[in-house]
Amino acid sequence: MGRQYADEIDRLAGGLPDVIPVLESDRVRGRPPTSAYTNFAINREQGMWAESVLMKGIEDSVCSEYDVAKYGRSDSIMAGEPGFADFYKSYQDELEEVGKRPDLLVFTAGAAGRRDISDGDPGGPGGCVERAVLGIEVRSSSYLAKKYKENRGKDASFTPKVEDLQTVPKWIRTYGVPHYYAQVFFDEIYVISFKRILEIIVRQEGGYAVEKSQRNQFKRTVHISLSHGRKWGEIDIPPAHRSARKEVGAGRLIHYVMFGNGRAALDGKVTASVMQEARALQ
Repeated sequence: MGRQYADEIDRLAGGLPDVIPVLESDRVRGRPPTSAYTNFAINREQGMWAESVLMKGIEDSVCSEYDVAKYGRSDSIMAGEPGFADFYKSYQDELEEVGKRPDLLVFTAGAAGRRDISDGDPGGPGGCVERAVLGIEVRSSSYLAKKYKENRGKDASFTPKVEDLQTVPKWIRTYGVPHYYAQVFFDEIYVISFKRILEIIVRQEGGYAVEKSQRNQFKRTVHISLSHGRKWGEIDIPPAHRSARKEVGAGRLIHYVMFGNGRAALDGKVTASVMQEARALQ
């Protein structure tokens, strides 16, 4: 385990400004939402597509040297459906026990054993998780990054949630595995280390802000300029999409969009650099 790396993450997290609570005692246990909405369903589907296209893109760019496994929760249950309250409670329990899992884990070839370990036991060290080279939190954006910059005159952003700054360090303390964020747009993909995210906030470097918006269910989100990270590649084949609907209680229907296929062409040099950097931290 990368204990020195985990200690450095703890040191940085302890220096975050007061506007961002990071002590575990400051964390407010979430309350389960009572109903699902169209935006939630679309964001969930978009996030699942982003994970899938990035997972395949990494595998294509590293050939047979590394394997990528799905690790984040993949439950399809929505608020308002039977069993959601129990699912939400178990998720909150997990956050308090081991912290927030990254969506993907990268292993040296053969070390994971399977491509989906999202249903595995998250409770503590000793399993395959601590053998991972790095974890990746996948964030999706409903923009074309290039056109965003052309029209806004500035880069789009990495979007870690403020609550992640409490729960990700706990996961790192549990497993000692380096952690990265990938921001997936509909045309480009960018990557930044979690350590760098903390450094930017602690050192009050330019290019970041904290926002609370309806788009993110009013959860506070940190916006960090893409210029602080690395461009990882492009979406050279955009996703297909189709409409869908779901009944979520009392006969109420929500209509949303599902995404499929698409392809990410990642820069092999950036992939190799990220892998080498992460291995050096362990």
